[in-house]
Order: sequence, then C-alpha cells, then structure tokens
Amino acid sequence: MRAVNLLPPNAYAPKQRLPHAPVVLAATAPVLAGALVYLGYSFEHSKVVSRQSQLGLVQSEVAALAPSPQLASESAAVAAERVARTSALQDALSDRIPWDLTFDRLARVMPEGSWLATLSATSPTPSTSTTSGGPVSPTGFTVQGYADSQATVAHVLARFALVPGLSNVTLNNTTTTIIGTKSVTQFTLSAQVGS
Repeated sequence: MRAVNLLPPNAYAPKQRLPHAPVVLAATAPVLAGALVYLGYSFEHSKVVSRQSQLGLVQSEVAALAPSPQLASESAAVAAERVARTSALQDALSDRIPWDLTFDRLARVMPEGSWLATLSATSPTPSTSTTSGGPVSPTGFTVQGYADSQATVAHVLARFALVPGLSNVTLNNTTTTIIGTKSVTQFTLSAQVGS
C-alpha cells in the first residue's frame, strides 16, 4: 500500500518572517502623509465654506442698508442745491457794501463847521444787472451838505478821500446860500464805493 500524507501541504513549509520595521515604516509613510493632507484639506475647506457663508450674510445686510435709487437722486439734488446756494451767498457777500461802516467813517471825518443833508446811492447800468442775474449793489453815492466856508468844503473833500472803501471823490458844485441869518456854502460831492 501506498503511504498517504494526511498533513496539510504547508505544514512543513518554512515559516515566513514579518518584514523589518523600516520596510513597514516606508510602506505606511505615504499612506499616513496622504491621510494627513486629506484631513488638513477637509478642515481648511470647511473653514472657507463657513467664512463664505458669513460673507454672504454680511453682503446681504449691506445690500439691505444701501440707499434706494430715489434717495440717492434726492441726495444728489440736495447737494447740487447746496452748492448753488453757497455760490449765490458768496456772490452776494462779495458784492456787499458795509454801509454802516462807511457811514460811521464819514461821520468821523466830517470837519467842524460842516454837515450832510442828503446821501443818494447810484447803481450800475441796467444792462449790467441783467447779465449777473441777481440784485446789484450800488457802486457809488452822491452827498449834499453845507459848510461854513469854501475852506471847510476843501477839508470835507480831502477827508472823504482818506476814507477806506471810497475812491474817486470829486466835488461836483458849490453854491453860497443863506440858512436863517447865516451865509453857508452848499456843496455836492460824489464818490465810488468799493474795496
């Protein structure tokens, strides 16, 4: 009879040894590195998605707070009106004549023995007033007054010429007249008003 081996075929095979630690480490290192990269990517991607959703919320809130087109057009109209009014005010103030200051200066320079009876202001020609589009300030004035003598009239003329803001002070005419029982000289002066 023949001999039959009942043992499994590997029973006599030499036992295999486990691979060395460096080989195992070299084989698992790329897998671990890939896993770490994947985990880092997933974590950062979730942060980006969260921030993008927050940005979307903030942008929607900003859009809700933005002025409506009607409000923007009204704001532009108000700004344009403000500029126009400021310009008109500056034009008016630049043409303003400080009459109170001018009258105060005239009163201070009037020599003794003279007084003013009338003062009338003159304006530029109407063609100038229509081109500027606004009210036109007087540019000159004429005064009529009385003095004790011709020498006093000369003093009035000389002192008016010293008043700041007056120019081209000229004597228009003089006449001798009687007021009550006293003989006085009536005079008419004209001057240009300006800075």
